[in-house]
Amino acid sequence: MSAAKTTLRRIWNALGPGLTTGAADDDPSGIATYSQAGAQFGFSITWTLLLTLPFMAAIQIISACIGWQTRYGLARNIGLRLPAPALYALVTLLINIAADLAAILGEALRLVIGTLAHAVGMAGSGADGSRRRPALMVELWHLERPPRPSTSARACPSRPTAPAPRLPAP
Repeated sequence: MSAAKTTLRRIWNALGPGLTTGAADDDPSGIATYSQAGAQFGFSITWTLLLTLPFMAAIQIISACIGWQTRYGLARNIGLRLPAPALYALVTLLINIAADLAAILGEALRLVIGTLAHAVGMAGSGADGSRRRPALMVELWHLERPPRPSTSARACPSRPTAPAPRLPAP
């Protein structure tokens, strides 16, 4: 492998799944929102970066440590730790959040293309769900899959050598 390919591979491994997740978030409603916020506020809200970036990095590091120590992804660890009623409540809450986000997407689409937003939305998502499936699969893959060793080793250098203990079933 050439030096350029090795360098690109090292950069890609260092960025980890956060790059893919961040890129998957740039949907039409996000682009419209970002464009409107940028046009209205310009660089005046850049100071929020000082607050949000450390929290985003902390979440990535904690997620990497959890996956590194238990050798399971976040979804599996949550399923092993929570009792069934709490897990069902969490799934219900996530479905509710997804419905709220769909409503926000509909309103953003209405702002961009006008009154035909509902017809376009139903034709685009109701008739053919194949556009959503790849993005959902990427998100679920990164949620269930333990983090890459190159990313996790820097965040959590004290990985145990023995297999992770099995958690008792609730």
